Amino acid sequence: MKKLNATMTLERQQALQNRLVELVREQKSGHQIANELGINYTTVHRWLRKLGLNLPNFHNELKFDNTVFDIIDTEEKAYWLGFMYADGYVSKKGNTVELGLKEEDRGHLEKFRMFLNNRNEVKLGKTKYEGKEFSRCRLVMTDKHFHDSLISKGCISNKSLILKFPDTSIFASDNLIKHFIRGYIDGDGSIYVGQGYAYFNIIGTKEFLDGIIQYFPEINFHKYHKDKRHPDSNTFFILISGKDSAQFGEFLYNDSTIYLQRKYNKFIENKYDEREHFKRMHTFSDKRKLYYARATNRLRQNSIVSEDVQLPTK
Repeated sequence: MKKLNATMTLERQQALQNRLVELVREQKSGHQIANELGINYTTVHRWLRKLGLNLPNFHNELKFDNTVFDIIDTEEKAYWLGFMYADGYVSKKGNTVELGLKEEDRGHLEKFRMFLNNRNEVKLGKTKYEGKEFSRCRLVMTDKHFHDSLISKGCISNKSLILKFPDTSIFASDNLIKHFIRGYIDGDGSIYVGQGYAYFNIIGTKEFLDGIIQYFPEINFHKYHKDKRHPDSNTFFILISGKDSAQFGEFLYNDSTIYLQRKYNKFIENKYDEREHFKRMHTFSDKRKLYYARATNRLRQNSIVSEDVQLPTK
């Protein structure tokens, strides 16, 4: 770096100081200004004091929209609130909020980052779960207002065993509730294929799942099966199959613009079709029909673990 010439003319010094003012307005750092002007860092700060200027404090600058969940009045806000209910981490002490996903879903986490207008980068790392190592990505925010806003909407700390369906008054309109539920399912639900058709499996507390069931009175849920991974906990799953799964999925996805693409694709590619099912069953032998009837019964009665293993984010 060039040093300030002791014989610098007043005219040259004035020109540099004028440029310094412009660089401060452009939100340049002290080191960037020193490099561009060809002077040392100490001189930059001496001139700043002389001119009554201050550099921006980039360390403390808020790098995302911390008010985004204050009012839930758009599809995106409702969806991401639901996703945070499922996969988000809200600290009990401090003001940390984190969303961590498996590396395969990094693109979806980038959508969340853009939704927040977040200038922080998505971080990549490794985590261990049940003795196996997984690659994951995460986005971490630390801000009291953002943290408290999520809690006020029901997205609480240590929520896995006590989570409740939110008071619907937090939504600006009732049609946003389905987007919230889709966000939750993208985080803590799965779509798997049985007998060639898509089935929905949703994991949660009994109190939270009650809210989903009540919102879809016309859907036949196979409900409150215990998650065998946590037999003594308040963790259950509900199952939606057959033509009910098609109706449920169509309601979730119709007129929707944001969803986890791989789950959406799986539903569309394997959506239950009653005519196709009727045709298929009438071409099977009686023995084959009995086999599928028994298989369906096992699906309804056994605890089925979600395809999306929840990775610890704490």
